[in-house]
Amino acid sequence: MCRVGSRRRRLYQQNNAQPSHYFIGIDVVGLCVPADVGEPGGTARPASTSAASPAVSDPLTGYGATVAAWNAHHTPDPDFDPGAVYDPDPSLPKINGHTGAKYVEVNAGDGRILNYVMNLPASTKLPQAVVIAEAELPADAKILWQAKLDSCVQLEFVSPTLGRYVGKDATQVLVEFEDVDADGDSTLNPTVFNGATLGPDNSATAAQGPGC
Repeated sequence: MCRVGSRRRRLYQQNNAQPSHYFIGIDVVGLCVPADVGEPGGTARPASTSAASPAVSDPLTGYGATVAAWNAHHTPDPDFDPGAVYDPDPSLPKINGHTGAKYVEVNAGDGRILNYVMNLPASTKLPQAVVIAEAELPADAKILWQAKLDSCVQLEFVSPTLGRYVGKDATQVLVEFEDVDADGDSTLNPTVFNGATLGPDNSATAAQGPGC
């Protein structure tokens, strides 16, 4: 997994550091429609009674979405580098003196959004944090394993839809919940949470997980 926890903590420090600048790309998908072809000898072939199957539209708008789909469903924060911070929210803690935002450290890989941190309302309990994270994933995402560690809680999700649209090696997602204090340090043995980091991971069990 691409670990972004340390970068996230810097976003909470009140200094002049700016969020990282990521370069992003956009995938363009074409659609080909077959034309009718005549039979040999000048005899026309009867038109098919069944229409060609339409291309299935990519449903991803959160984790795993194309950059274009992500941008269509989220509001860029103009106070930061393009493509890094989205959905300003004054109810969330300020970032370097700027209005808080729901999504920070957003990063695209191969034209899709595959790493980011979500800021959660202060003192969010784990069940609600899980619901918020699940809303970022396809409807078929299921929990593969979970682990409560010294400074975070991790859940590994698996989704066939991600495998279909992102890639066969991208079916799993690690979500890490933390409670980060004003100094940027993770609270030990947290019972409430203010952030969730999402990123690719292929750990089959909690014992194989990357740790906090």
